[in-house]
Amino acid sequence: MGRLAIAALQGLGSADSPGRVAACGGVFQAGKLLLTPMEAEIKRHAAGQEVTLPDFPPVVGAVFLGLQVLGIEINEAAAALRLEIEKGGF
Repeated sequence: MGRLAIAALQGLGSADSPGRVAACGGVFQAGKLLLTPMEAEIKRHAAGQEVTLPDFPPVVGAVFLGLQVLGIEINEAAAALRLEIEKGGF
């Protein structure tokens, strides 16, 4: 997985820039078993990149995109949703 991320970063011309690689999808439910070697590979070839997990499931991202299309500011919605998740309401 790390090599795939490196190939994508190189293709985008971003391997030498600071940034984030988002580990999205069900395969990452394997946790550190997959994330640790992937992160090490990325750091070896693109030291400025940070591997992150998404804050929300993909469906929430779709809702946020829809809100943006409607001209609704999503920063407040995201903050409110994070608060609900922390309280255990999601």
